[in-house]
Amino acid sequence: MADKDDGALFGEDDGDKTKGEEVDVGEEEAPPVPNEEVVEVEKEDNKQGKEKETVVSESEDVEEPKPKEPEKPKAEPKPKKKKSFFSRSKKEVEKKAEIKPSPPPVAQKTPRPSINSNASMNTKLLMEKNEYSTHRKRSKWEAKPTVHPEDICYIPAKKMNKVQSLVNDFRCLQGTLPRPVIWCIGRYNTLTPEKRFRAMKFMSRGIATAVQFGDGVLLDGGIDWCAGDVKFPKEIRTAFPLIGVSNSQKDHTPPEGLHWGHDQHVIFNCHDDDFPKATLNVVDTITHVRKCKCVVVVIGGAEELDLPHVKAATELGYPIIVLEGTGGLADELVDIYKDGKSTNNWPRTALGKVAKRASIKVFESDGFEDEGELAALIHFFMLTNVFDYDEWDGRYGPPG
Repeated sequence: MADKDDGALFGEDDGDKTKGEEVDVGEEEAPPVPNEEVVEVEKEDNKQGKEKETVVSESEDVEEPKPKEPEKPKAEPKPKKKKSFFSRSKKEVEKKAEIKPSPPPVAQKTPRPSINSNASMNTKLLMEKNEYSTHRKRSKWEAKPTVHPEDICYIPAKKMNKVQSLVNDFRCLQGTLPRPVIWCIGRYNTLTPEKRFRAMKFMSRGIATAVQFGDGVLLDGGIDWCAGDVKFPKEIRTAFPLIGVSNSQKDHTPPEGLHWGHDQHVIFNCHDDDFPKATLNVVDTITHVRKCKCVVVVIGGAEELDLPHVKAATELGYPIIVLEGTGGLADELVDIYKDGKSTNNWPRTALGKVAKRASIKVFESDGFEDEGELAALIHFFMLTNVFDYDEWDGRYGPPG
């Protein structure tokens, strides 16, 4: 047995030497290994692998390793989504809650109060059933009409005498001057509901018709509840320009309650005593210094606010038509004028002096479809000389 072992050992050494010799033969290429040796090496490897498998199976019951699946290509990272409201933390929700809510919609402004009356403060004023009134109770969600900034012309006190160059740029008057002017003096918020309805009806159907057929310009105070603040018929309203002349104590700031239905607003920044003269400058600019006629109509009104304008028109000799039965300043002028004419006794007040000196024509109304007669009267004054006004004593046509 020892000899066999020694021989086996020597044999293995010889085999190793031969293998080493084959490897060490110079730097030449090694000859190809015979196929038999390759087969024997594979068998020995298989035997060793089986022995390892049996040893593992006897010691532990281990499952055979599964073949590895090929790795899937990694997808591109998706962009991070914004956190939804429900996935936010409490701190984030509290931070968002600190933001102040938007202010509530602006409610409609109350009518501009008058100096000598509290009628405008009456809550029933907006609830009247008046088909000619533009004032009504609006919902808080309803958009309130406003004045476009391009339709406002601000004139400081220094440029009061340079109105001509500014008025020529008005969009509603370009290329149409000179034109006659119907200057309406008065307001409606100081009147009773019955007289307010009558005055608005005269304006909407009578005065507007005369302005339309006479190709004139309608001029008023430009604020809410002034003479031009009524609902006009669509076929009449589009036929003439409506211009509002108002005064503001702040530079480039419109007065309170600027009416939105006018085609053009002229806002002066001057003293209240100079405002009537400033309005006359606008009238002279449109008529090219009285090349066309200017007719003044007094409708309702308040003495403290509207009498200075009537006085300024009296100094220039403009004819003044006073609508009887419309209340306010108009009725006061009619009463003083009739008493003075009959008794030749004029009161020594500002109103009495105006009634005595003014070229007044009283339009008497019985309240039944008098708008056509009023339109004919105004249209006659637009076509006649100032010195012929006293010759007309009739109500239904020109003198003759």
